[in-house]
Amino acid sequence: MLNPGQQQPYFPSPAPGQAPGPAAAAPAQVQAAAAAAVKAHHHQHSQHPQQQLDIEPDRPIGYGAFGVVWSVTDPRDGKRVALKKMPNVFQNLVSCKRVFRELKMLCFFKHDNICDFGLARVEELDESRHMTQEVVTQYYRAPEILMGSRHYSNAIDIWSVGCIFAELLGRRILFQAQSPIQQPSLPVLYTLSSQATHEAVHLLCRMLVFDPSKRISAKDALAHPYLDEGRLRYHTCMCKCCFSTSTGRVYTSDFEPITNPKFDDTFEKNLSSVRQVKEIIHQFILEQQKGNRVPLCINPQSAAFKSFISSTVAQPSEMPPSPLVWE
Repeated sequence: MLNPGQQQPYFPSPAPGQAPGPAAAAPAQVQAAAAAAVKAHHHQHSQHPQQQLDIEPDRPIGYGAFGVVWSVTDPRDGKRVALKKMPNVFQNLVSCKRVFRELKMLCFFKHDNICDFGLARVEELDESRHMTQEVVTQYYRAPEILMGSRHYSNAIDIWSVGCIFAELLGRRILFQAQSPIQQPSLPVLYTLSSQATHEAVHLLCRMLVFDPSKRISAKDALAHPYLDEGRLRYHTCMCKCCFSTSTGRVYTSDFEPITNPKFDDTFEKNLSSVRQVKEIIHQFILEQQKGNRVPLCINPQSAAFKSFISSTVAQPSEMPPSPLVWE
């Protein structure tokens, strides 16, 4: 699906007398590198045709309300990556703003796997105050939310982490059930993965406790023996909070992360037309391609190209139902 090379963003042909849309003007060194990468890529596969049979085919892996996510191979390093296709991007100004906002937010994130959309809230100590039930992705919602509780605590986050932990072990959604009452038994948790140790299942069982008052706390979960080896490995060579000196490794005792600056969305106030946003997005993409790495483009000769082009968003009937009954 992907080829190394300079991507030319699509702009409709201008009407007679109109100025053409912006063109993709890549630096000469990037174009040369792209050409060399394309040549090397095709030469490699022509020399080793068997490798093509071993490459996992490009395929869609998820459908949402605004886009389709495909699993594709990055030809620059052979790794599998997620490619999101968003149809009808320039249908109207609202759609344009939404896409540009998502692009800006993706570049704003400081962590590869964790993002904060600013929806986190402080714990509500007053149990008489009702709290919204429209929180957490459906498959990771704690039982107390699914059962209609009007007040909940940070124990719902422990349940969510437990669901994600189980998904990492079993490579499938744990609570993809027909009702919130359905729960896997303890033997099911043991058979999630051949790599699931006794400590892993023990921690998982402490997280996935139906009664939130008996669920393990974040502090106790972090002190669980299952995390000992990973914590030591991480703080020995991977973390940014510890550092090495001539006398040895210096470990930090303050693990509280530093809050990133709040995402600034005031740029949206100056977006007034579809064409304006289209040109801004185009320039924004070109700015991201100014690094040393060869950019990518869609390969129209790919076997999956026609399926990719025709793939569309999920229909309303295919979307997961809301836990609330709306009248």
